[in-house]
Amino acid sequence: MSLRPGSKPLIYVVDDKPALVDLARIGLEALGYSVRGFSNPIEVITAIQQGAAVPDILITDYEMPQMNGLELVRECRRLQPTLKTIMVSGTVESHEIMSDPVRVNRFLSKPYSPANLRDTIGDLLQE
Repeated sequence: MSLRPGSKPLIYVVDDKPALVDLARIGLEALGYSVRGFSNPIEVITAIQQGAAVPDILITDYEMPQMNGLELVRECRRLQPTLKTIMVSGTVESHEIMSDPVRVNRFLSKPYSPANLRDTIGDLLQE
C-alpha cells in the first residue's frame, strides 16, 4: 500500500515528547512499517522541503510548543496535497479537530490502544 512501489509504508510520527515518538516507532516497526520520528514539527516541514521521502501517513500530536498539529498538517499538505494524516490528542475532542478546515483523515484520542492505531493505519492505507 506504500506510495513507493516495492517498499514498506513510511510513517512519520510527530510528538514533542520523545518517549511517545519512540514508543510509537517501536510498535509500528514491529508491524512492518518504516517509521521516522520527530519531536519538533518544524523538522518535518524541513525534511519534506529538502526532498526527504514523503510519508504514506503523518501521525501527529495536536498540542506541541512550536506549532500545533493542525498547523503542521496544513503546512505539510501545502507541500504534499494528498498526504494522509492521523491526529492524536489528549487535550481536544474529535469534533474540534474533525470540524477544522484543515480536514485531517482520522483522529485518535490519547491514550489509544496499539490495536486501534494499527486498525486506523490499515484503513487509511486502504483508501
